Amino acid sequence: MTSLVTGLGLLPLAIGMNTPGREIEGPMALVILGGLFTSTALNLFILPPLSLRFGRFVGTPEDELADAPQAKDAVTVL
Repeated sequence: MTSLVTGLGLLPLAIGMNTPGREIEGPMALVILGGLFTSTALNLFILPPLSLRFGRFVGTPEDELADAPQAKDAVTVL
């Protein structure tokens, strides 16, 4: 959502980059928009499959709950 709002804020600069006085802001807005687009695409579409393929996950939360000591195994120290 932050990238979307930033991109919408930079869109007028990128569209009107040929107007006099915006020789620096227009191309810079295009570069920032390209970076926002590629970073969002990487985070949404590339990194999740890579983490599922190459990630080392210890266990599921159900496994951790099954391995946890029960109340009858606990030792009370006074």
